[in-house]
Amino acid sequence: MRKPAANRWRRSASRGAREKIAMKSMFAVLFAALLLAAGLAQQHVGGAISGLEKAIDGKDHEAFVSAFDRLSAGCNACHSTLDHAFIVIQRPVLVPYSDQNFSAQ
Repeated sequence: MRKPAANRWRRSASRGAREKIAMKSMFAVLFAALLLAAGLAQQHVGGAISGLEKAIDGKDHEAFVSAFDRLSAGCNACHSTLDHAFIVIQRPVLVPYSDQNFSAQ
């Protein structure tokens, strides 16, 4: 391999080149983390999402509740795996539109 010319060393030592290398390295690490997280998410919640979709399509309330609980448990397991156990998914504890009545009148 040929030795680079002296002016190439000066250019590569410049601040701009260092910043570009740092940015490329940061993006590579971020991309790898996103791929890892996507794989973990699929592993933890993929089946639960399928169950949730089936319950919705079948209008099956009991299956929906069960699938939602499995999905929440999968989300929480993934968060724990990624050291984000402080993010906890749970069943809603109150109706977001408490001033509205959606029952048939």
